[in-house]
Amino acid sequence: MEPIMLDDSAAGAKTPNERAEYIERMSHELSRLATVSGLPFLAYILNMAAEEASHSKVDVRFAARGRATASADLDMGQVRHQK
Repeated sequence: MEPIMLDDSAAGAKTPNERAEYIERMSHELSRLATVSGLPFLAYILNMAAEEASHSKVDVRFAARGRATASADLDMGQVRHQK
């Protein structure tokens, strides 16, 4: 089996969200190829992989807010312990 060569869009994907988007696009493309090749079950599995990649993306706004809230909670805990 030959090594997999990633195209430029994969090499440029630096964040987890960018990688998930790339996997989603590639899975959809492979799913379409499987469909036209008469491989319905493989098309289904690849479509499920695309859906999983789509749902795996993190909303950066909420992730940043979650970290800020956790940090604020930690700071408040330290203040309480100093009293």
